[in-house]
Amino acid sequence: MGAFSRQDRSHETRAVLLKATSERLWLEDDFQLRISDICSDTSLSSSAIYSNFRSRQGLIDATLLQIYDEVCVGYETALSVIMNVAKSTDEIIEQLIKMNEAPGRNYGQMRLRITTAALSRKKFREGFSKIRESHLANLEVIYANLQRRQVISAKLDARQLVLFFEGFNYARAGNELNEHPESNGGWFDMLHLLLDAD
Repeated sequence: MGAFSRQDRSHETRAVLLKATSERLWLEDDFQLRISDICSDTSLSSSAIYSNFRSRQGLIDATLLQIYDEVCVGYETALSVIMNVAKSTDEIIEQLIKMNEAPGRNYGQMRLRITTAALSRKKFREGFSKIRESHLANLEVIYANLQRRQVISAKLDARQLVLFFEGFNYARAGNELNEHPESNGGWFDMLHLLLDAD
C-alpha cells in the first residue's frame, strides 16, 4: 500500500509539473523557462523536477510531447465531428475555416514549433514520431471514410491526402509569421481543387 501511495503521489507531482510547464510554454519560448518559475507556480521544490524529469530539458521535452499529443487529439476529434456530418466539399472547407479561425491558442504555430524541435533532437524525435504516426493513422481513417462516401475526391489515396494536409497546416502556420500573410481565401481555394470529388 505504501509503494502504491508513493507511486500515486509521483504521478500527481508529474501531472502538476507538466500542467504548470505547459501553461508557460504556450506563452514563452523554451529558453525563457526557468526552474524557479515552475517551483513558484507549483509550490514544489527543484528536487521534485529533477527526480521526475532528470533535467530542465527533460521537463521541457516531456511537456512539449504532452502538448503535441493533446493538440493532435483535439484536432482529430474536431475534424472527425466535421467529417461525419459533411455532405460536400463546401461544407468541409467552411468548417475547416471556422476551426482555423477559432480564438485562443495558436495550435498551428505550436505544432510547427514542436516539429522543429523534433528535427534537431534525436531522443525527442523518437517520442514525437510515435505520437505523429498514431495521429496520421487516425486522420487516414477519417479521410478514407469521406472518400468511401464520395464526399471528397479519391484522386489521392487517404495517406497521401493526410500528408498533404500536414504540409498544408504547417505552411499556413508559417504563413502567419509573414509580414503580409496570404489571406485564407487563397488557401481554401487550393483545398477545393484537391478535395472536389470526381
